[in-house]
Amino acid sequence: MTVQLAFFYDAFLDAVVGGDPRALGTCLEDRSAADNALVYRNTVFRGAADALSTAYPAVVRLAGSAYFESVAIAYVSAEPPQRRSLVGYGETFPEFLEAAPGVDQAPYMPDAARLDRAWLGAHRAADANALAAPELTAVPPDRLADLYLRLHPSVRIVELGWTVHEAWKANRDAAGREKEAREVCRGRQSVLLWRAGHEVASQALTSAEAAFFRALQEKRPLGAAVAEALAISEHFNTSLVFAGALEAGVFDASQPELDQKREEWW
Repeated sequence: MTVQLAFFYDAFLDAVVGGDPRALGTCLEDRSAADNALVYRNTVFRGAADALSTAYPAVVRLAGSAYFESVAIAYVSAEPPQRRSLVGYGETFPEFLEAAPGVDQAPYMPDAARLDRAWLGAHRAADANALAAPELTAVPPDRLADLYLRLHPSVRIVELGWTVHEAWKANRDAAGREKEAREVCRGRQSVLLWRAGHEVASQALTSAEAAFFRALQEKRPLGAAVAEALAISEHFNTSLVFAGALEAGVFDASQPELDQKREEWW
């Protein structure tokens, strides 16, 4: 791309998104024609706002379409798209919501947006098969604690300040137009999201379970992850949580360390 062409693109973006056509005028024989670029401004804003509503469907239902529309337009003005594709646009929308006018009436809304964002991340994550239980049959029981198991690429762990998971899930999955009411309280909540097959699943975690999965996400061995969980709750059921995660498809089928260990053991 030439410098002149790059300058033209930047000037066109300033005109359409920023509403300032002056730089674009320097690229044209008829400088007054730069004002014509403003015709595309509403189209760009409309497309970006629609992309936000697609990315944050639970927030749309919880907040109401009218309120969401006003906040979405304000966000597009403050954080215009920087890429040609709008897929994935709105990464910072949850943080933007924290300071949005009127959000104090529903202060859990940014957390609902974080879950919507995590759902999108899990949905768009790289394809990978899930680890099957038979793959672990060759592991000697006394070596299991030393083993590091990779989580599926789609796994997301979201830390929240409100117990919004049930309300988020009900309103994301609901087919009707009316908001599904659920009780939401101030309090820490951890949520695990992952893609099982073609569907994104989610589950609220206890503090001990969250510590277990965070340790695995940090590439620590199973024994260390279990120790983290037990330090929080002596009632943490290692076998139950591990078996449940394995059955749900939370672990990646590609396990280089497991393959290497197999060669050593055999």
